[in-house]
Amino acid sequence: MAYPIHPKAGDYFLQGGRFGVLLTHGFSGSAYDLRELAEELHTQGWTVLVKRLAGHGTDPRDLAQNGIAEWRASLDEALHTLQEHCDKIAVIGNSFGGNLLTDLALRHPGQVSGIGLLSTPIFTYGEWWKRLVLPMLMRIKFSVKKAWVRYEGKADYLARGSYIEIPLRAYKQFLDFLKISRTEFSQVQIPVIMIYSSRDSVVKPHSAEFIYAALPSKQKRLYWVHDSYHSPLRSNDKSEVFRLLTDFVRSLH
Repeated sequence: MAYPIHPKAGDYFLQGGRFGVLLTHGFSGSAYDLRELAEELHTQGWTVLVKRLAGHGTDPRDLAQNGIAEWRASLDEALHTLQEHCDKIAVIGNSFGGNLLTDLALRHPGQVSGIGLLSTPIFTYGEWWKRLVLPMLMRIKFSVKKAWVRYEGKADYLARGSYIEIPLRAYKQFLDFLKISRTEFSQVQIPVIMIYSSRDSVVKPHSAEFIYAALPSKQKRLYWVHDSYHSPLRSNDKSEVFRLLTDFVRSLH
């Protein structure tokens, strides 16, 4: 069954020059989460594409039918689209989008110039027991509610095409990919910028230290915000986040 895409949650393309930036959102999130950042990057003259991952921005039942293979295919398509317009490409991922874009860069060596990670997970809260009960829970439940919706409110999530519930079948794919991701950061040789929240209630902040230590790249930087429950893009200091990301992308030219 084909599900309609939420009006705010589809791909967002801004034509600019021959340097491109590929952005993508987190697990069960929305492409709209990155629209403001995309517009800021576009003011620098760059071509920007925010990519909607398969199963997102439609219906939780759609997400339940998609997983690692489809998410990878979404980003392969996005990379190909940008390559038609650009000579060099940087990638920036919000939350789980950072895991997927790091994977993309490793699967397409030499085609990505740098990676931006925004609260990208390695460790999540309660993960060990969730892995333990998930097989049994999947037999009796389709989904679970997002506990962190309370920080912004149900209406805000729905208005931007984000989900307020997580299909358990897709959540298993998310957890499976975290295992893959834990082995991939040690292979990244290109420049990386990392921006995390010290008060993250979704991703354990020591995910940042794990990734930073694993990265063999000689060009890596880690920055923190201190007032967001998860993504730095929700920080009151997001203008500084935008500046850091803009400076990083400019350094890749």
